[in-house]
Order: sequence, then structure tokens, then C-alpha cells
Amino acid sequence: MRAPLVMVPLLALLAECTPRTIWDVTPQAAIGLPTVFVPDTAGLKPGTSARGMEGCRAHLADPSFGSQLTLVRSTDRGGTPAKYWGDYQVTPSGRYGVSEHQLLRIDCRTGQAVGIVPLKD
Repeated sequence: MRAPLVMVPLLALLAECTPRTIWDVTPQAAIGLPTVFVPDTAGLKPGTSARGMEGCRAHLADPSFGSQLTLVRSTDRGGTPAKYWGDYQVTPSGRYGVSEHQLLRIDCRTGQAVGIVPLKD
């Protein structure tokens, strides 16, 4: 009879450790990153905005290697100043250790990588 009572607190503790959304996932370390990613405006028509969703650029580039990042999703993490995170598909696949089933999370305010996260939540 004691075993089920012991399991209840353990299950509650495990539930607290499980990420609630994709934004709660702890990013994995990426490799070979530039200091910052820069807005990629190549190919934009004059008068077209490079802005994507919620403060993140739709396209970023690695000034050293020419890798391209395309915004898949973004969120406002709150705070002052506003803290936007964007999850980007990396081209070519495999760069920075990001597989085709993963995205690279970027702090959109600074252009610095936060780490690798899953594509699906």
C-alpha cells in the first residue's frame, strides 16, 4: 500500500521537470557559431521589410561562412528591453551541429545563438 503513496510525489516532481512548451526546452550546445548573425537582406526588393514575426528578422546570415537562417517561429520572452527568441532553419543542413529535424534558437535582439532545439514541439 505504501508504494503508490511514494509514487505520487515522484510523478508530480517529474511533471514539473517536463517542458510545457517548445520555449521551455533547454537548448543543446551548437558548434562553430559566429559571434553574431546579421540580417540577410540579399534578394529583397527595394521597400521590402526583412522583419519577420514579433521582432525577429525573417532571414539571418553568418557573415563568415555565408550560411543562411530562415525564421520558423518566434516568441516574446518579455522583460525590458523586450527579449525575442527566434527558431531558425539552417542552410546548409548540418552546419553548427543542427540536423534537419532541429532548429537554431537565436536571441533576436543581439543576434547571438542560444542553442539547438527540436523542430517539433
